[in-house]
Amino acid sequence: MKHNSAYHSCVPHTCCVLLRIILLFSILSLVTPENLLGAPKARLSSASVDFGKVTGTNIIEKDVVITNVGTDTLELKEVGSSCSCVTVKHLDRTIPAGSDGRAVIVLHPSKAGKGNQQQTVVFSSNDPDQQHLIVGVRWQMGLADLDISPEAIDLDILKKDIRESLDASKSTVLVLDRWQKRLEITDVKTSAHVELTYYDILYRCPKGTRIHFFRIEVALLPNTPVGLLNEWIKLSTNHPQYSTITVPITGQIASTIRITPKILLYRNLVREKTTPVKTITVEAYGESDTLELDQIKAAHPWLVVKQTRVNPKRVDLKVSVQPAYWKSAGEMPKMTKSSIGFKIKKPDVVEKRIDVFLFH
Repeated sequence: MKHNSAYHSCVPHTCCVLLRIILLFSILSLVTPENLLGAPKARLSSASVDFGKVTGTNIIEKDVVITNVGTDTLELKEVGSSCSCVTVKHLDRTIPAGSDGRAVIVLHPSKAGKGNQQQTVVFSSNDPDQQHLIVGVRWQMGLADLDISPEAIDLDILKKDIRESLDASKSTVLVLDRWQKRLEITDVKTSAHVELTYYDILYRCPKGTRIHFFRIEVALLPNTPVGLLNEWIKLSTNHPQYSTITVPITGQIASTIRITPKILLYRNLVREKTTPVKTITVEAYGESDTLELDQIKAAHPWLVVKQTRVNPKRVDLKVSVQPAYWKSAGEMPKMTKSSIGFKIKKPDVVEKRIDVFLFH
């Protein structure tokens, strides 16, 4: 029997060629543009951060680890948060390939709402597959051991009213105590122009409950100067998280003229067919001459101001927004700030400005 030697010699050669082709395609399947050029790839240690149940006002921090499992440097650019109550204190913006970076997420309970809360933090990156890294942040605001009401005092009164009576500027601060231990207010201090008229720092616990109100009453002294207020009350307690409680007193004392309101707010203008007209009231008090205004001017052309005299000592400024301006100018921004300025010629010569905010 004769054998075909030519046939047998080509079989191993053909197998080798096939094996080489298969091996080549296997290698090519592993080669991607990212592998050839190098690309970063971000991986979060956790897609969410849970602060759990939160009480009190002390800020809380938690770390998030960001690992670069790619082959090029990972760059984290912009940072955004859905709420001012959540911020990023520290961020490693450049993370080499194969290395870990860290972001420190901070919760500010004093700026957060009540109950179950959920917000997000977003990091912009140069990862071609994840240009935005999103971290969910959640927590539950429990009842604090102490509630201070109000947290700030805002006053707008005339100088003559303070001279005539302390009651004109009298304000009450209440401290609601839910602490499991015995709360003690050990000291009460005030700024230079504030007088402490009454305070109850005795611990009285109504039968069947641990809740108690501490009450502090204050008033401005007659020598408080005209102008913006920058006063305060400070309470010292034995609570570790509320060792010092500061209640600011802001606002202003006017000499003979009162202006209300201090700012104008317009909301949801996109939905409004006609813009509501808002009023700024300028009024003179005491035995003064006729009130006179001059140089009334809006900072932007879409803000229209009309002067209306109510009586010799009162002028109303009617303020409206022109929607036609927005239609001609294009898309309305989410928030716009403007202002209205005017000069009071009588009885006092003074220039004033009212800020105007538009939310769309």
